Amino acid sequence: MRQKIRIILPVLMGIFVLLGWPFTTHAAGTGSVSMSVSSQNVNIGDTVTVSVQALGPSRETAVAVMNIGFDSKVFQFVSCSDSAYGGGGSNVSVTTDAATVTLKAIAEGQSNISVSAYNGVVYSSNKDIDSMNGASTSVAVNNAVSADMAE
Repeated sequence: MRQKIRIILPVLMGIFVLLGWPFTTHAAGTGSVSMSVSSQNVNIGDTVTVSVQALGPSRETAVAVMNIGFDSKVFQFVSCSDSAYGGGGSNVSVTTDAATVTLKAIAEGQSNISVSAYNGVVYSSNKDIDSMNGASTSVAVNNAVSADMAE
């Protein structure tokens, strides 16, 4: 009997390995991040709200680590809707499905605002996302001082 087990056990283990047992996880594909800004042309002292959302391959809700980058010589971080945000200087990092970041224009110039993401997971199926496409836009800050700062 022991000799049969010695023969059968390796054969069964080989079959399980070939079949991917006990489980194989399948990735969901390539996701993306959508981004919008409240304005693409502001004055010094104005704020810009940057909204980001992680999306799965079929544009379904996903959760991911998202990094929002901006030029810290042109914008200053004000706030983030996700209380567990991280980063500093010219980068804000969140791990969520959607977030908004508020930036204040502090100097004249053109700033590229971008978002990249990784470690995405499709919320409804709990499947990992292979990779995620980022997004970016440009915001111009004019030399004029906003009405709020002039008062």
